[in-house]
Amino acid sequence: MKHLVNSLIFLSLSIVIWACASQKAAKEVVEKPLWVKNHPTSSFYYVGVGHVNKKAFPYDYQEAAKKKALDNLSHEIKTTVNSESIMHQTDQANSFREGYMNHILLTSQEEIEGHELVNTWENENEYWVYYQLNKQDYQAKKKEKHQLALKTAKGYFTKAQIAEKQGEVRVALNLYTDCLKQLEKHLHLDNGGLDIESLSAIQNIINKIDFKLSKTSFKTSDQFFPVLIQFKGKKASQIPVQMSMPNVFEDINTKFSDVEGKIFFKINKKEGVYTWKFSIEELKKRAGLYSPIAKLLNTLTIPERKELIKAQKEQIALRGIPFLIKPKLSKTLETNHFSVTNNTNDWVCSIQKTEQEQINGQGFHVYYLNMNIVFKKNGAVFFEQKFTAAKGVHLNKNQAVENAYKEAIEELENEILPSFFRKLEN
Repeated sequence: MKHLVNSLIFLSLSIVIWACASQKAAKEVVEKPLWVKNHPTSSFYYVGVGHVNKKAFPYDYQEAAKKKALDNLSHEIKTTVNSESIMHQTDQANSFREGYMNHILLTSQEEIEGHELVNTWENENEYWVYYQLNKQDYQAKKKEKHQLALKTAKGYFTKAQIAEKQGEVRVALNLYTDCLKQLEKHLHLDNGGLDIESLSAIQNIINKIDFKLSKTSFKTSDQFFPVLIQFKGKKASQIPVQMSMPNVFEDINTKFSDVEGKIFFKINKKEGVYTWKFSIEELKKRAGLYSPIAKLLNTLTIPERKELIKAQKEQIALRGIPFLIKPKLSKTLETNHFSVTNNTNDWVCSIQKTEQEQINGQGFHVYYLNMNIVFKKNGAVFFEQKFTAAKGVHLNKNQAVENAYKEAIEELENEILPSFFRKLEN
């Protein structure tokens, strides 16, 4: 009997516990607010709702949910912006549109002012938060910011026009870029064509920048290649220019024209087509490399000046060169942009030698050869190197001499002349 009573008591307690749990779960379902079940919409407010799993964000789930809610609110603003006309006046801007809209989504959250917390809801596993932003207030603030930006942009545009007329090309380009930068957050609005005019002005200036070459060939000894930068036929200073060279698969660092409009590019001493172009990267840096304005600047067409640049042979005189070495030396110099002649003092190559001859105990002729080669440019020593002591051994005297010279010629071809040419290139 006692066992039966205990069993009945346990069963009753189990039923009570199950009923309480069921009532609690049902209560939670009932108490879940409508805005959690269905995303709210409003004609008067932008709405943002965010939620997270508490276990996924055990220390900052409230902040994580807030970020998601504001992202959601930002997306609603982006959708509104996307329905408006964005720079429809120009075909060039079409490729820019998508990037700009992504930028709106990324930056609008940090620029949302006046958003207010409407409600929160949570249970053991979830946390939900609900924000809203008054559309009328937002539009009023946006209009106020737009008008201020437009006023500042107009000031930059006017100064840019003045600088352009005065031939201050770099100043004008910077100011037109600053004008666009001021309008960066308002490109989806009506800017009275100021954005398009600024972009067009930059394109027109770039189109009128010209690259003048004083020569189309280089000497082996040349270190730099001069280029004159002009704008409407007049020298232009501080213009950023990039040059690409044969066998170099990327542009060299940007160089700027000096006060005389000149740039001296270091060349790689290779014949081929060289290319010069305005460096738009400098304006992109000014606008912000990854900004919408930088992407807009990427839509511009950058003209290139291409020119076939040839190597010009330099004259060189050979003096005091041993007759066994002279043919090989002449041929190597001729194939490396030199012309061998006796009637010049531009380049002079000379060799000083000392020799010694012995006959050893076995009757072999032993011929020792020591030489020093010197290249002079306009009378000044440009390159000098001693040969390793050469040695020729043979029963025949002439053959011993020839063997020593063969050894010296091998060193000349494989070590000395390559070192000379490397110095020329540097």
